[in-house]
Amino acid sequence: MAQGTDNPAPISDGATYYITDPLGRRQLRQVESHNANPEGGLAVVTGPSGIIGRNRSAGGHAITLTVRHARTVRDEVAWDVLQEQDIDIVFEIQFRGGMRLIYRKCGVSTVSNSADNSGNVTFEVALVAEKKSTVQPDA
Repeated sequence: MAQGTDNPAPISDGATYYITDPLGRRQLRQVESHNANPEGGLAVVTGPSGIIGRNRSAGGHAITLTVRHARTVRDEVAWDVLQEQDIDIVFEIQFRGGMRLIYRKCGVSTVSNSADNSGNVTFEVALVAEKKSTVQPDA
C-alpha cells in the first residue's frame, strides 16, 4: 500500500478525512468529498386499524468517497488492495469546527476510476461500515 507524497493541502474545505489501516492513522488529503447514508432507520408500523407505532431496523452505513489526484502524485491509499484483501479500516470525518464521525469495522466495497487527458485520476470508493460513533465538539 503506497502512501501519498507531495500533496501539501487537503482538497476538501468542509471536512478533514482520516484512515486507520495497516499503515496506521493518517490524514487523507486526496479525498474531495463524501456521501454517507445509514442503511437502517426508523419506520412507521401499521396494523389493520392504522398506525401502531415505530420500529427501528438495524443496518450498517454506506459511505462513498470521491478521491482525486494528479498524475504526478502517488495514491495515498491502495483502495483496491484494501478491497481485494478484505482489510478492516477505520474511517473518520472531522467537520470544520464541529463533530467527528468515526466509522469502525469498515471495508472497501467497490472502487471505480476515471481519468482525464492530463492523466489526473478520480476514484469513486464505496465503503461499508458496521459501526458509527459521533463525537460532539467540546461546548
